[in-house]
Amino acid sequence: MNEKTTVEKVAKDYFTQTELKNRGWTNKAIMLFYSEPDLLKNNPRYASAPKMKLYDIDKVKEIESSEEFTQFQERNQKRVLGAEKAISTKYEKTLEEIENFKVEIPILPERKLFKLAIENYNENQMARGNFHKFANLDSDTDFLHRITVNYIRHVLTDYEMKLQEIKRRVGSGTAYEMLRKKVFTAIKEAYPYLIVEDTYYRNF
Repeated sequence: MNEKTTVEKVAKDYFTQTELKNRGWTNKAIMLFYSEPDLLKNNPRYASAPKMKLYDIDKVKEIESSEEFTQFQERNQKRVLGAEKAISTKYEKTLEEIENFKVEIPILPERKLFKLAIENYNENQMARGNFHKFANLDSDTDFLHRITVNYIRHVLTDYEMKLQEIKRRVGSGTAYEMLRKKVFTAIKEAYPYLIVEDTYYRNF
């Protein structure tokens, strides 16, 4: 029997582990009901790859028709649905928390606000070793507005605190975008004279 015939026979008579999983078998199901494969064959595509585990098709179908396997699959499906529901609940809870989050922004005189923002920016630059990049009241207007909005967002609100609270939670990516939008909207309302564009500050 040549190699091609052997491969065709294997394909006809056996399932690979991938094919088992495509039929709904989990790793646990394989361990419980079919822990030892019927054949181990070299991978036809990659010689250095681990040997392929092959499972007799007739035996697989016999196991699948058994009451024990059916009950196992039903229990597993319930666990999967339960886990999905739990994830969905956590996701909704995270978003609801952001929806209910109140952004409080103190209202400061314009000149004082700019001075505080400049001071904060310059301190950050010095901390980073940038001693030749300082801001002042004569700086470019767009730049001055940008560092001021940044100062309000990171220093005058609870944005950073809330950001840490939702970090690594289910739905944190969506929640993060919601939080950003909410904070920028609040800044626009509190200081309408500032140039506030979300995309403008995305990488600032």
